[in-house]
Amino acid sequence: MIYHKKESKQLTIEEFSNPPAKFRGAPFWAWNTDLNEEELLRQVECLKEMGFGGFFMHTRSGMSTKYLSEEFMNLVSACNKKAKELGMYSYLYDEDRWPSGAAGGYVTENKAFRLKMLVLSRLTPDETQKKYKGREQDPKLLATYDIVFDEYGKLKSYSLSDKNCETIGERWFAYSMLAEKSGWFNGYTYLDTMNPEAVDRFIEVTYDAYYNTLGEEFGKSVPAIFTDEPRYYAMTFKGYRA
Repeated sequence: MIYHKKESKQLTIEEFSNPPAKFRGAPFWAWNTDLNEEELLRQVECLKEMGFGGFFMHTRSGMSTKYLSEEFMNLVSACNKKAKELGMYSYLYDEDRWPSGAAGGYVTENKAFRLKMLVLSRLTPDETQKKYKGREQDPKLLATYDIVFDEYGKLKSYSLSDKNCETIGERWFAYSMLAEKSGWFNGYTYLDTMNPEAVDRFIEVTYDAYYNTLGEEFGKSVPAIFTDEPRYYAMTFKGYRA
């Protein structure tokens, strides 16, 4: 719903009885199959008949049309055109599924833009390199710790150590590693949201693509773009404890 306070001081009886599109709800409209223009436009008409003022074109699991492709953008444009004809708003969604940032893997094809992990492990650097040999995690040793646990397995004390010196407790190693690839991100990983260059690339790939297609409608029939839970940690991670 869009509410422009400066347009009027209060809601009129007419607006309350038959709200214009800006006062009506706009659901997440799941795009989760092989998209077909005729079917999409039929569903836009259904949303209008149901009383909605607009819709979010929301890519979800199962969509087989290539994300951000020419075909995909043509369908976005067609739905926007239909929405205008019906006096509705068409909202954009800035990711292939969620969380926003990887642009469906297009951004994180570049290893420099992939999410990084801090991994604490008892495996030595030699053992770690052997374990991840030939994989893209690229572990880098950051520090070595001497960690003491109490009788309940809780942390009692810790200190920086040398990998060759004697320890009071257990020797643990801290590694920086790239995130593991996932089908959720179309064979790549989530974004390193702490990297400004990575975020700039996400904006370029996603927002510029939408602007090139519908830029003239921004602020008009396309009033907003939904960004979905950008974060540093992605829920699709597997647990790492060596």
